[in-house]
Amino acid sequence: MVVSASNNIFHKALETISSLRSGERSALSGLLGSSKAFFIASLFEKANKTILIITPSEDEAEGLAKDINFFLGNHAALFYPSWEILPFEAQSPHPDIIAARINILYKLTQASPQMLVTTPSAILQKVLPKNALTLSVHRFEVGKEVNRDEVLQKLLHMGYSRIGLVGERGEMRIAGGILDIFPPSYPSPIRIEFFGDEVEAIRTFDIATQRSKEIMHEAVILPAREILFSQEGKELAKNKLRQRAEELELPRDIRESISDRIRDGLIFSGIDFLLPLFYEKLDTIFDYLSDHCL
Repeated sequence: MVVSASNNIFHKALETISSLRSGERSALSGLLGSSKAFFIASLFEKANKTILIITPSEDEAEGLAKDINFFLGNHAALFYPSWEILPFEAQSPHPDIIAARINILYKLTQASPQMLVTTPSAILQKVLPKNALTLSVHRFEVGKEVNRDEVLQKLLHMGYSRIGLVGERGEMRIAGGILDIFPPSYPSPIRIEFFGDEVEAIRTFDIATQRSKEIMHEAVILPAREILFSQEGKELAKNKLRQRAEELELPRDIRESISDRIRDGLIFSGIDFLLPLFYEKLDTIFDYLSDHCL
């Protein structure tokens, strides 16, 4: 069905597209300038379901997401980025890109409708299994007791790097009864204060001054990256690495060097390209989308 976009059929177009069922298609033409973002914003409000929007380039995707949010007045439209690095380059994506992807994947596991704006290169890239992500999420609540040794081990398995001063996403610091951590889902790092094993206070803090800011009652900690360093995952990765190294006839020293770093849970540049080694099967972003997604 082809619908010409004009004022007198605007609501008819909204009705037609919002009621599309699986396998049905509708083409809408004539949307110029900001009218495209205005129509999509109106569609999201009317349909009340998750919407996936694919644009040719990253610049177009970012621009469209900003335009949609101008009309909605919030951060309803989420830009889902690609890694922005070529395959098999010896480097990892920027921490902010890793964080944005993890945060959006987590949002897609929740019940509320989401709106994603992305590109073909981003959605073609496979991601960690949905079940692995949901099982790895950790929550801190004020007044609740935790086993700090177990929590520390879990955070290391979730890909957090233990350093002296938290400055970027994916980093954490433990000093006495204080845990500083910068998870993907927050614009600022989180400071969690313990009294014994009880969570006494949770606050955001400023990276530059290290001063506490907003008081929180709960903190949802997502994995720092898509690779989870569980014991099972590391064993699987080492076995897959050995098999693949034999197929490619890689020198033994290269294979053992990578295997040793995986065994020790070390995060090194380019490790993200080894994602398939840590899971029996990867998912796509479509595995995270609801059945009624437009």
